[in-house]
Formats: sequence, structure tokens, C-alpha cells
Amino acid sequence: VGEVDVKAAWRVVTGKGLTTDAVLNSAENATSLTVSGSVADNIPGTSTNTAVGGTVSFTLNAITYTATVQANGTWSALVPAADVSALTVVGAPSIAATFTGVYGNTGTATHAVVLDLVAPTVAISAVAVNDIVNLAEKSAGVAVSGTTTAEDGQLVSVTWGTTTHSVAAASGAWTVSFAAGEVPADAATTSITANVADNHNNPATQATRTVAVATAAPVVTLGTVAGDDVLNLSEKL
Repeated sequence: VGEVDVKAAWRVVTGKGLTTDAVLNSAENATSLTVSGSVADNIPGTSTNTAVGGTVSFTLNAITYTATVQANGTWSALVPAADVSALTVVGAPSIAATFTGVYGNTGTATHAVVLDLVAPTVAISAVAVNDIVNLAEKSAGVAVSGTTTAEDGQLVSVTWGTTTHSVAAASGAWTVSFAAGEVPADAATTSITANVADNHNNPATQATRTVAVATAAPVVTLGTVAGDDVLNLSEKL
């Protein structure tokens, strides 16, 4: 829930953005949002707030909304999901709230809200060169690397089997290491997943990579020699 605070006493006005962090991400862009705040327009020398029962109006994306000031000086109004989703231009849509008091003084608050609807990407590079982990590679521990367009410092969470490791992205890249005991048992297909979100909490589409784990040594057998494992003179000749 975001806030816009309007304080119209003596034309002193302050404002906050539409959302708690002044950023509207892809998830918030698909839901309704409540804009709320307060108005103080006191009779000089008293604590009587003449704004109570009055109407606050605010404009977002060329649409005007209204709210009634409650007994404690607060107000709130709902911006429907359809109106929120209409904010599709990445940038800073402006929100402006106004209140005109009984003395004819008007308080106004404006604030830009950052609109970020672009999710980052994340990818997993080939594991152990050919996506097949052999005994020597598993014994040494396996590094899993990849790329992301998320900002530096954003945590990439990588899961393989029952183990998850997280690492901060740096310069568009990331690497985690799985110890031998963390690598899954032998299987033709095991799945590695990677997840990340940008600094406005837009999640990337999960990355998945299929890797085989093959650590069993080949089985070599020898057949019976000379029919009975006994080499006689004629067989030798």
C-alpha cells in the first residue's frame, strides 16, 4: 500500500510516492493500489481540523480520484487494477494530490513514481564442459556458473537436487560450487535451476539445465581362457 501525504495547513505540503518504495514493479502493476494520507487544516490557535469531512483529490495518469477526510484527518482511495495496469510507459508517472480548505487555501503534493516492469534474465552455462559429471569431477566438487542481467549484488539462488546455494551477481555473471556430497546420485538427467530478481523485485523467468551424473566405473570381465583356464602344450603351440 502506498501513501501520499497532504498537509494543507498554512499551505505547507509534503508528499510521498504511490507505493511504499516509490517504485511500481510488474506484480504491483497488475493489482489495485490504495493511496492514503492525511490533511491538517487547523483553525489558527486551536487543534480543530477543519479538513474533516472535506474532499481530497489526486490525479494519476490523467485520471482523478477523490477521498473524504476522516475524523482523524486521514483519507484513502483505491486505484483499480485496470487503472494501475494502464501505467505501461517505463519511467516516472506523476501523482498529484490537492485539498482546498475552508479558508480557501489549497495544499498540493506531487511525486514521481518509478515504473519498472522489465524483468531481468538468468541463464545457466554448460556444467563440467559437456553437462556430464564423471567420478573425478564429482569428487572435486562441481562449479555451476551462468549469467544474468540483474544488477550487481542481486542474489542468484541455484538449486541442484536438495541443495541450494546463493551468490551475488557481479558484472553480469555468477558462480556457485556444489561439494561432492551435494551433487545428486548417478542419473541420466538431473535438474539445476537458477532464480533471481532485480532490485525492484521483478523476478526473472527461472533458468533450468539438465545434467547427467555418471560416476560408476565401467565393469570389465574376462572370459575363460582355453576353455578351462589351463594352457597345455598343444594350446601353447
